[in-house]
Amino acid sequence: MGISKNKSIDDFNFYENRYRLILNMFKDLNLNIEVRKLNYKNVALIHNGNEVINCRSKGNLIKFIDEFNDEVLLELNLETDKIDENWLKEYIESYPQKKAYRIQYEDSPLYLSGYNFLIKGDESTKYPVFSSKGCKIYFVKEHADEIAEHFGKKMNAKLNVVQ
Repeated sequence: MGISKNKSIDDFNFYENRYRLILNMFKDLNLNIEVRKLNYKNVALIHNGNEVINCRSKGNLIKFIDEFNDEVLLELNLETDKIDENWLKEYIESYPQKKAYRIQYEDSPLYLSGYNFLIKGDESTKYPVFSSKGCKIYFVKEHADEIAEHFGKKMNAKLNVVQ
């Protein structure tokens, strides 16, 4: 018994709508926050390109968290509430946020943004694609280090893990 096609489409539409609501909530703030899709369900709020704001979204709610004790500090309805820019700025400064890592191609403005294959689906032919926009982010530095080392050797290039 699988998921019906309509259920899958409804789920996709729900997550796309939530993504748009989150974009709208943060678009006018002057805090250098990027709303980034991680996959069709999840988004991350990236501050200054190197921190992931500690928040979770479920349904039409967004919750800002103290990661140390998992306490919800603020909960907002994405459809009806507005975020206070001063509160958010203080939250970012007062509570440690998660670090975000990127893989940089040598000392260029290019970052790992995805992969392509010489032979579709054949992992041994996978190679990295670099771009100045839409780079992949990693939450665990060691994982980014492993990827940078692997493809650096394969390409005979220096790949740097940066925040």
